[in-house]
Amino acid sequence: MPDFVHFMHRPHIAAGLNCETCHGELSQMTVAEPKEMNMGWCLNCHIERSEGDEALTTKLTDCTTCHY
Repeated sequence: MPDFVHFMHRPHIAAGLNCETCHGELSQMTVAEPKEMNMGWCLNCHIERSEGDEALTTKLTDCTTCHY
């Protein structure tokens, strides 16, 4: 991740995501590497996870959620 992105596993685990969601099939890796991630990929996931809840969508797509 670039220095201006602050990624933490804790909120993703609390949201019920498993490691394979972002890392792919871990049983086939010696080192856990993320899939090709970019801001669009993350935003799409955040929007999907909000399931149409406008308040949650706003929170998950706010710039300061990942950039602070």
